[in-house]
Formats: sequence, structure tokens, C-alpha cells
Amino acid sequence: MSKMNSDRLVLISVLAWAIVPPILMVFGQASSDSQVAENFVAHYIDVFAQWGIFGAVIGFVFAFLTYWLNKKDWENWLKIGTLFMICFLGLMTYQGLQFALYYLPLCLIAPVVFFICRKRLPRG
Repeated sequence: MSKMNSDRLVLISVLAWAIVPPILMVFGQASSDSQVAENFVAHYIDVFAQWGIFGAVIGFVFAFLTYWLNKKDWENWLKIGTLFMICFLGLMTYQGLQFALYYLPLCLIAPVVFFICRKRLPRG
């Protein structure tokens, strides 16, 4: 079985986990607070400063899991489902069930990165 290009996998995963969660969090705050909506960029920078490094670490962990799962002889839908469930459990462990449900779209980051790397990136 051919392997994913691990350098690009790590880069995409780390960037996705560092950049996307702050966007979703600030977007969630902006929908309920007009002051946040007016200063979206400033609030994004604040949240990015808090979440960025943590998100990058999560991204690196999920890049490793994605690479490891890719080497397994399972169906792709099972690998994607496993990544989704691990993401959900990670979010639930971080802040509880309500947090995980509210930020459920974050659970799609690792499966999407898996899909992109599996379909688009050169193997090697």
C-alpha cells in the first residue's frame, strides 16, 4: 500500500487545527454579541493567540493518527469514521459534551484532511 506524503499531511493538519477552531469560536460569539461581530478580526486574533499553539499540537497528533490509519488495511469510510469519533472524544474530554456538540464541525477537520491527502497529494 502506498503511503501519504507525511510532510504535507502534517502541514495541512497543523494549519487546519490552528486556524479553523478560532474562526468557528469567534463566529459563534459574533452571532450572540454585536461587539464581537464589529471587531471580528481583533477577537479572532485574541482567540487565535489562546488556541493557536494548542490547535497546532492537536493537528500534529491527528496528522500522526491519519498517517497511521492510512497504513491500516481498513475501508476508507471506517478510517474517516474513526477519525471523526476520536475528534469528538477529544473535544468532549477538553471541555465536556456541550462544548463538543456546539463545536461539532471541528470533528470534520481530521476526516477532511485525510480525504484531501488521500485523493490529492502525491504518494511517496
